[in-house]
Amino acid sequence: MDTQTTLVDTPADVPANVQTVLNFSDAITMLSSADLYDASNGKVAYSVDNHKSFASSKTVIKDVRGGKDEIMATISKNDVLPDSVAFPAREGVRGKEVKVKVEKWMWAPKHRDFPMSFEVNGQEYQWIVGAGRTLQLVDPKQADAPLAWHEPSPNGPKKGGRLLLTPAAETDLMHNAVIVSCVMALQRWAASIRFAQFGTAVAAEQMYSTTFGRDA
Repeated sequence: MDTQTTLVDTPADVPANVQTVLNFSDAITMLSSADLYDASNGKVAYSVDNHKSFASSKTVIKDVRGGKDEIMATISKNDVLPDSVAFPAREGVRGKEVKVKVEKWMWAPKHRDFPMSFEVNGQEYQWIVGAGRTLQLVDPKQADAPLAWHEPSPNGPKKGGRLLLTPAAETDLMHNAVIVSCVMALQRWAASIRFAQFGTAVAAEQMYSTTFGRDA
């Protein structure tokens, strides 16, 4: 991953209702790192860094726009303890980061990978699988009007694809949750595809030791 490389790609096929296009330098998996470039200026907007240790791995998602270096969330996948996602304390709020079990913040139906749901201010949103292996963020009550969607790269599964965001996905209330949940959904999607293709023990572990799912 080369943070000096710029990825500027704003093709004519971007719908008029899209406000921001983020190009991924690499595919998001449980073990990969990637930079997310703003297609309007070619600069890195967000970074996704994975760190593997003996008994766990961590995915650190950062907002690096305008020279910032702010952690948005840290996703911890553990061999013994429950998987968790931690968010920094909000500005002006005393205390340390807020850490919750992954399955409490983002969940899927039992024994299924999608839809993956999360809540913002009491409103449920879902990442669903759309046509052409896209992942779409929707309000379940208006599933035909995606708020954001990730398109795979036409250059193969190891390339990163792009995330398209409408204004509704970029409000102050929604923004961080959309980016973080997208990374988590892509990790889940990558493990699901790998397991379907190869049925490997590694893919199975990536899928099922990450405790997404609530009792139906």
